Amino acid sequence: MAINLGDSAHEAAWRTEVRGFIDRETPAALRGSGEMGEGSLFGRLGAIKEWRDKVAARGWIAPSWPAKYGGADMSIVDQFVMNEEFAEAGVPGNLGGFGVMMIGPT
Repeated sequence: MAINLGDSAHEAAWRTEVRGFIDRETPAALRGSGEMGEGSLFGRLGAIKEWRDKVAARGWIAPSWPAKYGGADMSIVDQFVMNEEFAEAGVPGNLGGFGVMMIGPT
Protein backbone atom coordinates (compact mmCIF):
# COMPACT_ATOMS: atom_id res chain seq x y z
CA MET A 1 0.00 0.00 0.00
CA ALA A 2 1.44 3.37 -1.02
CA ILE A 3 1.45 6.24 1.44
CA ASN A 4 0.90 9.75 0.15
CA LEU A 5 2.95 12.22 2.19
CA GLY A 6 2.12 15.20 -0.02
CA ASP A 7 -0.40 17.91 0.74
CA SER A 8 -4.07 17.35 0.04
CA ALA A 9 -5.79 20.00 -2.09
CA HIS A 10 -7.01 21.70 1.11
CA GLU A 11 -3.55 21.64 2.69
CA ALA A 12 -1.91 23.03 -0.46
CA ALA A 13 -4.43 25.89 -0.58
CA TRP A 14 -3.92 26.58 3.14
CA ARG A 15 -0.13 26.53 2.69
CA THR A 16 -0.48 29.08 -0.13
CA GLU A 17 -2.68 31.28 2.08
CA VAL A 18 -0.18 31.18 4.95
CA ARG A 19 2.75 31.93 2.64
CA GLY A 20 0.85 34.87 1.15
CA PHE A 21 0.12 36.22 4.62
CA ILE A 22 3.79 35.92 5.58
CA ASP A 23 4.90 37.62 2.35
CA ARG A 24 2.45 40.51 2.77
CA GLU A 25 2.49 41.05 6.51
CA THR A 26 5.96 40.31 7.89
CA PRO A 27 7.54 43.55 9.15
CA ALA A 28 10.81 44.43 7.40
CA ALA A 29 12.78 44.14 10.66
CA LEU A 30 11.87 40.44 10.87
CA ARG A 31 12.65 39.51 7.29
CA GLY A 32 15.68 37.40 6.53
CA SER A 33 17.37 37.52 9.93
CA GLY A 34 17.02 33.82 10.60
CA GLU A 35 17.53 34.52 14.32
CA MET A 36 14.54 34.04 16.57
CA GLY A 37 16.09 33.25 19.97
CA GLU A 38 15.78 35.53 22.99
CA GLY A 39 19.03 37.32 22.11
CA SER A 40 17.61 38.27 18.73
CA LEU A 41 14.83 40.41 20.22
CA PHE A 42 17.00 43.44 20.96
CA GLY A 43 15.90 46.34 18.80
CA ARG A 44 13.05 44.39 17.22
CA LEU A 45 10.37 44.36 19.89
CA GLY A 46 8.22 46.83 17.95
CA ALA A 47 8.35 44.64 14.85
CA ILE A 48 7.56 41.53 16.88
CA LYS A 49 4.56 43.27 18.48
CA GLU A 50 3.37 44.38 15.03
CA TRP A 51 3.72 40.79 13.77
CA ARG A 52 1.96 39.37 16.84
CA ASP A 53 -0.96 41.77 16.34
CA LYS A 54 -1.35 40.72 12.70
CA VAL A 55 -1.22 37.03 13.59
CA ALA A 56 -3.66 37.57 16.48
CA ALA A 57 -6.15 39.37 14.23
CA ARG A 58 -6.55 36.08 12.34
CA GLY A 59 -6.93 33.98 15.49
CA TRP A 60 -3.61 32.29 14.82
CA ILE A 61 -2.08 32.88 18.26
CA ALA A 62 -4.42 30.26 19.67
CA PRO A 63 -5.22 28.43 16.43
CA SER A 64 -6.99 25.44 17.98
CA TRP A 65 -9.29 27.56 20.12
CA PRO A 66 -12.86 28.12 18.98
CA ALA A 67 -13.35 31.36 17.06
CA LYS A 68 -15.78 32.62 19.72
CA TYR A 69 -12.83 32.65 22.17
CA GLY A 70 -10.40 34.36 19.79
CA GLY A 71 -8.99 31.30 18.07
CA ALA A 72 -9.28 30.00 14.53
CA ASP A 73 -10.97 26.58 14.96
CA MET A 74 -7.90 25.19 13.19
CA SER A 75 -7.31 21.46 12.77
CA ILE A 76 -4.07 19.86 13.95
CA VAL A 77 -2.92 19.39 10.35
CA ASP A 78 -3.64 23.04 9.50
CA GLN A 79 -1.70 24.11 12.61
CA PHE A 80 1.21 21.94 11.50
CA VAL A 81 1.20 23.50 8.03
CA MET A 82 1.05 27.02 9.50
CA ASN A 83 3.90 26.32 11.94
CA GLU A 84 5.95 24.71 9.18
CA GLU A 85 5.54 27.78 6.97
CA PHE A 86 6.40 30.16 9.84
CA ALA A 87 9.57 28.15 10.53
CA GLU A 88 10.51 27.97 6.85
CA ALA A 89 10.12 31.75 6.52
CA GLY A 90 12.03 32.37 9.76
CA VAL A 91 9.23 34.39 11.35
CA PRO A 92 8.21 34.08 15.00
CA GLY A 93 5.62 31.43 15.71
CA ASN A 94 4.00 30.27 18.95
CA LEU A 95 3.35 33.90 19.84
CA GLY A 96 0.89 32.99 22.56
CA GLY A 97 3.55 31.03 24.38
CA PHE A 98 2.80 28.79 27.30
CA GLY A 99 0.01 31.09 28.50
CA VAL A 100 -2.28 29.91 25.70
CA MET A 101 -1.94 26.33 26.93
CA MET A 102 -2.39 27.34 30.57
CA ILE A 103 -5.61 29.31 30.23
CA GLY A 104 -7.26 27.90 27.13
CA PRO A 105 -9.49 24.94 26.47
CA THR A 106 -7.85 21.55 26.78
